[in-house]
Amino acid sequence: MCDDALRFAETNRDFRPAQLRRHSIVFFFHRAVSLKAKGGPKFIMPSNIEIKAILRNRPAAEAVAARLSNAGPKTFRQEDFFFNCAGARLKLRILAADHGELIRYERVDIADARRSTYLIARTADPKILLDILRATLGTAGVVRKMRTLYLIGQTRVHLDQVEGLGDFLELEVVLQPAQSEAEGKSIAAALLIDFGVDKQQIVAEAYVDLLAHQKDVVSTGI
Repeated sequence: MCDDALRFAETNRDFRPAQLRRHSIVFFFHRAVSLKAKGGPKFIMPSNIEIKAILRNRPAAEAVAARLSNAGPKTFRQEDFFFNCAGARLKLRILAADHGELIRYERVDIADARRSTYLIARTADPKILLDILRATLGTAGVVRKMRTLYLIGQTRVHLDQVEGLGDFLELEVVLQPAQSEAEGKSIAAALLIDFGVDKQQIVAEAYVDLLAHQKDVVSTGI
């Protein structure tokens, strides 16, 4: 059901202002690779190698990111509304009153670098779309954060301050069409060393799951 709402979008979306029309969802292709096959063209879903870690020393991480980056920093507020969606995660990211992104992604929850495949659609009416999705699918959680974004080569580096959780480092190595998962993981591993991140800091769960777990602890007293 949630698959039908999405199309491909551009990787460096936060550095490219969207030309959005009011009262419509604007779809973009995101590094989609067309393959000639029987029955028509097919597309390879875009993917990242992702890893998340608790940030113990934000000023030190900012200094490393500034030294290594080729673009950034850019800081902005994000509100992510998650919806019930079988077999994947579906969220509406609201960046402004006239700028939102509907994102569907699949990723395993392990405390290591892992592949994430995703689809993105932009909208100029995020509030209206939020009402539609809430009524149709039901809300599964909300994450609010301030994100500082740097680009280091092909990697999107996020320094996140998440309401109710604290500071985190997130790496997204944007895989090129012919690039292997192993190569992406190697890039992520090298950056973790640069940022001084150890295994104990790696987080398996998504922010929305960490917040849900925190609520469970408070409600049960466990």
